[in-house]
Amino acid sequence: MARSGSPLHASSCSTVRPPRVAAALTPAQGLVVKRIASSLLALACAAALGGCDLGPDFSDACIIGPCGTGGGNAYELYAIGFPYGRVDRSTTVAGGGYVGRLAVGDTFTLHLVLGRDPTSTDGDTVAVASWAVSDPAAASISRRPGGGGFFTAKAPGTVVVSADGRPAQVWSCQGLGCSRVGEIVVTR
Repeated sequence: MARSGSPLHASSCSTVRPPRVAAALTPAQGLVVKRIASSLLALACAAALGGCDLGPDFSDACIIGPCGTGGGNAYELYAIGFPYGRVDRSTTVAGGGYVGRLAVGDTFTLHLVLGRDPTSTDGDTVAVASWAVSDPAAASISRRPGGGGFFTAKAPGTVVVSADGRPAQVWSCQGLGCSRVGEIVVTR
């Protein structure tokens, strides 16, 4: 769909047809090729008319322009689920956020969400292939059905969480209030 103020012309996506399928294909193969071509054409039109710009890590996934910093439409990945009462808001971390303090034996589940901010109501849960922690002696995290990460504090230490090989922005939310957890400290 076109953005408001972007008139459709005769050469717009609504008048473009997918190319004819080569005669050497069977009717079933031709139908598959035609559907793929139509889908790719629709995606190209959506990107051109809708201002869609997917960055390499979905950090600038604009749905309706303008895109880029300050546009208000940038989507990011948030690992949400750290226990709200365990965030030490008096201690900040150099890389951003607060210290999350856990005791040995504490558990919780993280869910990766793609959204504009951690409280975004239009965010979408992303199934993670693999979760990891920076110090496996201090904590473990295992993938749950649906892609969530089940975290267990095992021994004293400091931990940073990763999702699919990338550092995860861990967040603790209660209602509409959220706090970023820059590192997790496990104590006895």
